[in-house]
Amino acid sequence: MSFSTLRDYQMQHFRLVCRLLVVTATCLFAVTTSGQFKTSTVSISAIFPNNAISPGTKFVIRGRGFTGHNAIWLEDVHGPGGLISEVDSSDDTSITTKLDSFDRCLESGHEPGRPCGAHATIEPRAYRIYVSNAEGGASNPVLVVVRRSPSSLSMKEPHGNERWKIGEAHRVSWTGPTKGNRYQFLIQSASAWWETHSIAPSVVDKRSITWTVGTSCGLGGCSVDVPPGAYYVVVEDAESAVQTWSSRPISLVP
Repeated sequence: MSFSTLRDYQMQHFRLVCRLLVVTATCLFAVTTSGQFKTSTVSISAIFPNNAISPGTKFVIRGRGFTGHNAIWLEDVHGPGGLISEVDSSDDTSITTKLDSFDRCLESGHEPGRPCGAHATIEPRAYRIYVSNAEGGASNPVLVVVRRSPSSLSMKEPHGNERWKIGEAHRVSWTGPTKGNRYQFLIQSASAWWETHSIAPSVVDKRSITWTVGTSCGLGGCSVDVPPGAYYVVVEDAESAVQTWSSRPISLVP
């Protein structure tokens, strides 16, 4: 599939559906569950060190289906977007890229590797980022926050690869500002990006919580009902919508 054909397809079908639950972070993953995203061989699971991107600063997109030539798109939450980067990758699960400037290519039929003839300015605000691969199709879109400078929000623990037993208490901690900042928490399945759970009530002016593993929270309260599996732990600054992930998934075990 050519990028011009793929772009036309994406412009017609990409729609983000946010479920307004306990945490606004749900919008990061609550994407339409129609078959095109779930069946694509390309998907985004996480962005490191966080989902705040700024010109000149490299960031890592982790997921699957990235082998080959990738086009990275920034889509306005309220309308069409444009191409911001192209990356060739031999790693199927990770690509490193950066936002070169506050500029994006608006050519819907842009040919990879050629100069772009139509540009638009990227204003600092929320966008959706997604990856299209010439062989694998298009990824799910993920919320990012474009800023003029990087965010300090990052995960301290868990590091990833830990095995946490359901029902035990474990610490989740992060670095970030604490001047009235409210933080929210969720986990996202490492194998199914659309499966997420809010895991704890929000906190203000703190940099750690203790989580009873397997607990999820909704409007009716909290209960231990998250199934075993591999999950990323995510912390969100509620005001800025900046989020950070554990560097690798953790395993929830019975």
